[in-house]
Amino acid sequence: MKLLRCALALAALGSLTASAHALELSVRMSGELGLEPLDGRVLVLIATDGEREPRFQVTWGVGTAQVFGVDVEGFGESSRAVVGPDT
Repeated sequence: MKLLRCALALAALGSLTASAHALELSVRMSGELGLEPLDGRVLVLIATDGEREPRFQVTWGVGTAQVFGVDVEGFGESSRAVVGPDT
């Protein structure tokens, strides 16, 4: 039981430390694509397995890839989609 309490305390400390450092990801569309501005959702997938596509690593299990997204309107080459702590 003492080991379980220690593990829970370390897990809580780890989550506090991680939340103190905000991460922000910025996505831009290349003008070379020649696309008109788009409306929709920009998704950012983060996975640990470099052998498979991240979209195929999204599951219900604990080893799932992480998915973050933000809605965009008129997203074009001069736009920037930001996925961060405020989105």
